[in-house]
Amino acid sequence: MMELRWNAARLCIRRHWPNRICIILFNVLFASVGPDGLCYSQNPIPSTPETTAVESKSLSVEEAAFRELTIAVAADLDSPAHTRAAKVIHEQAIISDRFNAPIRQAIRTADTEPFDESRLLAAIALMPASTIPRQEQIAIVLDTLVVLSNRETSLGRQLKSGLLTDGPRASGLLDLIVARLTAMPERLAIELEGRFKQGKQPAVIYSLLPLSNSHGSTLVPYVLQAGKDEDRFVKSSAFIALRKAFTNAETASIALMKQRFRSDAEHIFSRNDVDQNGILMPAEWSTMLVNPVAADVDGDSRITLEEYIDWFARRKITQMQNSQ
Repeated sequence: MMELRWNAARLCIRRHWPNRICIILFNVLFASVGPDGLCYSQNPIPSTPETTAVESKSLSVEEAAFRELTIAVAADLDSPAHTRAAKVIHEQAIISDRFNAPIRQAIRTADTEPFDESRLLAAIALMPASTIPRQEQIAIVLDTLVVLSNRETSLGRQLKSGLLTDGPRASGLLDLIVARLTAMPERLAIELEGRFKQGKQPAVIYSLLPLSNSHGSTLVPYVLQAGKDEDRFVKSSAFIALRKAFTNAETASIALMKQRFRSDAEHIFSRNDVDQNGILMPAEWSTMLVNPVAADVDGDSRITLEEYIDWFARRKITQMQNSQ
């Protein structure tokens, strides 16, 4: 009977039935079993208004039971119902320390054969629901990348060469790892700095510099030094990382300059928008000192405020670049 209860509960999770249905199912699952083999509910559904409070308490108990069952199934990375249970965990923002051990165990066995990528992916996806400190999560993910880069596979060689996000081999696991690191750039920068201070690192670690965004500006000297290393993989990874970091910095600078020019553009636009309807017509822009006809990108003889701001900023940036 107990096995039937667990199987039915897992079916509930797998099919993602509404909470009310799951609660009713649990009411049946945790019923008493009589000597005749039939189930007798310990919490029968009340039929009178006077027992509403009893029903509410019963539902709360069953909701808690369903929550605990969901956690148990999600913590079992090998369970066929794990994915569905994990989805419920994320949707309901459930946090539990019961996920810590299976996550760490999956990471420890990442370099064993045969390699189970789906299990590792499940562990990393479950990290936000664990109580593992965020800084430790970063360290765990970096250790995982090192393990993956040491494998004699196409993905391993790709990581070792510094091709973290634009390599030829697509990987759901790699995409998830990058997403986790990108979500915590400041913590990533702290972890990278700690490792760089310890000395030379595996090639894949240097490729993480661009993911730290502006928080990683102090890490550039370490990566520059790695670019002079005799190890061709370290050198390649450092070079690619620096190129991406500088490109990202340039993109961020352009975005900041656009914001800086916005107020100037708004002032000029408003001064020439005679009827103040938020649109410049040919008769209005023809008298402007600098004709903004190029801002009319869709050719409808109307220039909106946003179109003008974008054109104005691009024009200013081009002027600055040409003057250098």
